[in-house]
Amino acid sequence: MMACAALANDIEHIRAVELVLIQSIGNPKQSDLPFISTLEIDREDKWFTRSSGRALLNINTVANSAYDSAIKYNIGSFYKSDNPRARMIFNMKEPFTQTLFSLGYDNGMKSQKLDISRSWFAGVARAFELQTHSHLIVSMGAWLGEKVKERPCYDSYDREYWCPNLTAWSDRTVMPNAHERFWQFRYLHLF
Repeated sequence: MMACAALANDIEHIRAVELVLIQSIGNPKQSDLPFISTLEIDREDKWFTRSSGRALLNINTVANSAYDSAIKYNIGSFYKSDNPRARMIFNMKEPFTQTLFSLGYDNGMKSQKLDISRSWFAGVARAFELQTHSHLIVSMGAWLGEKVKERPCYDSYDREYWCPNLTAWSDRTVMPNAHERFWQFRYLHLF
């Protein structure tokens, strides 16, 4: 089998969907049962991700000032999640058209300094037979609704700081709020 891939971001989900579509090539009735491609439950407190699984923020429990290495502050409790974060993607293949539909949900997380709102996933994938032994799998999906919100730390003079490195709040890199999307074209030639 030979494969060429374009752009993708939710790798575990994409691979599970492709596997079901590949298995159904030549046997369209196979794998018609619904399945879960992603199931994660975690209480994030140091390593935070987008709904797609892409890295968002990694913090140390103790922040060192970017201005003065002698200044350190314990920020671990600021990022401790108030709730366990759960993410799931459910899939169902339509047997006659070889089209697979995906729906997902991420309940997000909330802490004193960081909120990641809940989001929903919608995706579709389809296998096309180009010739005998040659196939094209087209897939696309998006996480919708996710918003990332940060809140500053304050010093004794009420100045705002970005907690992970204690730099000025206005100098921090703003976390992305764009919807996470992917599309992929995969050519398969079976030998």
